[in-house]
Amino acid sequence: MTIQSHSSGLSEAILKQALNSLVTSFNKTDFVTALSSLGVTITTDKARQELQKLKRQSQITFDPITKTWTVVAASPGLSQPVHTLPMIGVNQPSSFSSPRPGQSLAKGGFLSSFRSLAHGSITHLACLAAILALVAINASFAWNLGETDGFRYPFVIGLMACDLIRPLLIAGGLWDFAHKHIMRGLFAFVVALSLAPLSILSSTSVISAALFLGSEQNQKAEVSDSVRTNLQFEYQRLQGLVERQWQDWENECKRGGCGSRAARLAEAAKATEIEAKQRLGEIVNLVEDSNRSSEFIARAVKSFEALGLFGTNRLMFIPILLALTLEIAALFGPGLLLASRRHA
Repeated sequence: MTIQSHSSGLSEAILKQALNSLVTSFNKTDFVTALSSLGVTITTDKARQELQKLKRQSQITFDPITKTWTVVAASPGLSQPVHTLPMIGVNQPSSFSSPRPGQSLAKGGFLSSFRSLAHGSITHLACLAAILALVAINASFAWNLGETDGFRYPFVIGLMACDLIRPLLIAGGLWDFAHKHIMRGLFAFVVALSLAPLSILSSTSVISAALFLGSEQNQKAEVSDSVRTNLQFEYQRLQGLVERQWQDWENECKRGGCGSRAARLAEAAKATEIEAKQRLGEIVNLVEDSNRSSEFIARAVKSFEALGLFGTNRLMFIPILLALTLEIAALFGPGLLLASRRHA
């Protein structure tokens, strides 16, 4: 469609010829000159309005730094018929300008790339942490289970290999399902899941051993508290006895001199002091032993017992739950991630 103005007779063909005759970057004067070379004369103000209209139609862009205009490479006005242009004589808000397409795309592309990078990094780190945690737990189980080096090292290597290969099998199965290889995908899933019970058993054993250790520490702490309380009472009694014995020795010396009876009283007081120091040493040893024990695992066991998740009739509930959680995270998390990467 050819567009004519009221005053300057601008048309679509003239606009195309003017834009095509300009260099990559041009200013308002260059635009007026290009139109003048085609036999069209317009004022500078009308040229500015026309440039703003072309900018709103995304045919040209403006660089505020260099104060120049640039023709859009894939501009509809250069390859396709442009839409009807408003007449030059119509008043339009000249101060309005749309955002630069290149600038908005660059900003959106940077933010999108940053979000994708952050999301990918966090996902990879989470999957790696889950695999390493499972491998470490199962390796410690295999190491403690083996009695000789000839059996220990192959067992550790075998369990570590199983933990590392199962996410790959799940990823391969998901990829096969996506590409309609149902039987091969099922075979990969069967192999991966058939190796899972051994991993769950070893993880449950290590976690339950830690919880049982915490339970034993709590029981020892209760016995230790009871013994320490009795020792404190005994120490206080001996301290009182020592004071009375020295008081009797002092009274005996004042009454009849420090004779044989006073000497016996002094010996008894010294023996009582030695016994009191022994009780004090036992109290100090009990306090040091309690400080060396793991407080975190003991408090965790107390918390589980208070919640009814560990203790009588529930000794294996928490170990199995934690082992299954770790197994699912380590197995299907990396598997889904690797499958998406391979599918991409």
